[in-house]
Amino acid sequence: MGVLAMLILCAGVIGTGAGQDDAEAEAVRLAIRTLSEHLAVDEETITLDEVMAVDWRDASLGCPEPGRSDAQIIMSGFRVTLAVAMENEERIHRVHVAGTRAVVCEQPAASRNQGPIPDRGLLR
Repeated sequence: MGVLAMLILCAGVIGTGAGQDDAEAEAVRLAIRTLSEHLAVDEETITLDEVMAVDWRDASLGCPEPGRSDAQIIMSGFRVTLAVAMENEERIHRVHVAGTRAVVCEQPAASRNQGPIPDRGLLR
C-alpha cells in the first residue's frame, strides 16, 4: 500500500511539472501575439528573453492604469520579457499574463503593493 501511494504521489508531482510547462508555453505564445498586435510587427521579429511565474496582487497584473480601479484578487500568471528587433536595434518589452489575459506593461507598477507578490522562499 505504501509503494502504491508513493507511485501516485510521484506521478502527481511529475504531472504538475508538465502542466506548468504547458501553461508557461501558452503564456509565452499569448505574450508574443499580444505584443505583435500592440506594436504592429510580425511575430517573427519577437524573441523570448525571460519568463517568470508570478502572482499578481490585483487584476491590473502589475500594470495599473491611472483612474482605473482593479479587482483586489490574486492572479497567478507570468511576467514575460520579450526582445523585438526594430530598425537596427533591439527593444525589450514586458508582457504580463494571467490565464487568457495579457497586458503590455509600458509603465510597470511603481509601488510594491501593485506588482507581483514576492516569492515567499526569498523572504526567509
